[in-house]
Amino acid sequence: MSAILEKLNIDKSLRYDLESYHRLGATGAIPRNTELIHGVVVNKMTISPKHRKVVNKLRDILTSVMEERFIVLQESPISIGDSEPEPDISTVAGTHDDYSDKHPETAAFVVEVAFSSFEDDLLKADIYASANIAIYWILDLQNNKIEVFQK
Repeated sequence: MSAILEKLNIDKSLRYDLESYHRLGATGAIPRNTELIHGVVVNKMTISPKHRKVVNKLRDILTSVMEERFIVLQESPISIGDSEPEPDISTVAGTHDDYSDKHPETAAFVVEVAFSSFEDDLLKADIYASANIAIYWILDLQNNKIEVFQK
């Protein structure tokens, strides 16, 4: 059982695959403010003003320096196996039109901004690594530090 499931103390029988998760979301059976983590629907944290400010500034900076072959996404899903996290920032290869009918399945760079969610974001490192995401940052706003994972 993965660390996040152990933390949530949820039985494996409650797991969903991506198709079921999307179908439940389309029917309104689950709220929009969720992520699928190792097959479990998890409520996302409320966004504080400080979190919003940091995410917006980082998005603007990355957008201004990113190569044309990449796009910067904010709070957009990445479909990875039995998970669909919505990182605060991700940079993915291609254009917005490339993802009209599907979510990206990997990214070049992912950032989670943690105000009160550091432990939850730490547990996503294995998910991002499984999608061959080369760089994953957690910006820990409580402790003013950056946790860096590189493949």
